[in-house]
Amino acid sequence: YLDHPHVLEVSFERSRAYLPEMTREMRAAGIPEDLVFLAFAESGFSHRGKGPWQFSVATARRFGLKVNHWIDERRDPILSTRAAAEYLAQLHDRADHDWRVAVVGWNMGDAYVGQYWLLEGNNFSKFENALPRRTRQLLARFMAVTFIAHNARAYGIGPVAYSERPPYAVHR
Repeated sequence: YLDHPHVLEVSFERSRAYLPEMTREMRAAGIPEDLVFLAFAESGFSHRGKGPWQFSVATARRFGLKVNHWIDERRDPILSTRAAAEYLAQLHDRADHDWRVAVVGWNMGDAYVGQYWLLEGNNFSKFENALPRRTRQLLARFMAVTFIAHNARAYGIGPVAYSERPPYAVHR
């Protein structure tokens, strides 16, 4: 990210309208607010793909998102964040209340959390070394984005400032 800071700046800019409400969704579900940056590590907050959280169709439907020929709620930053918060809370419970392991479950699927604990025990360093490369990379991207977001100016990235009032209307 530091070699190409414009990539992260563009991600922060794309999320500007949604991040305050996404953060509120996380807080309301009892999820640490910084886990919102997992969406950046997953998708770069790109307008392409399966939305900010990169849910599979099955996982999206499992957490109440509509995905069909006409609508794909995975692409709705707020609805998908609500689903992500619920999923992360479940993973956190399965991971003996360890957020790092919950993020591993996020990437690999919740069935793998218990499997890895059985293989490696409660030593996270040993556990982490047994993870697939893609999962270790996601953990590294997530931690990097979170750290840079909190220290943007120190890394030559413009301030990460978000409006508390989104520039869109919600009709319920």
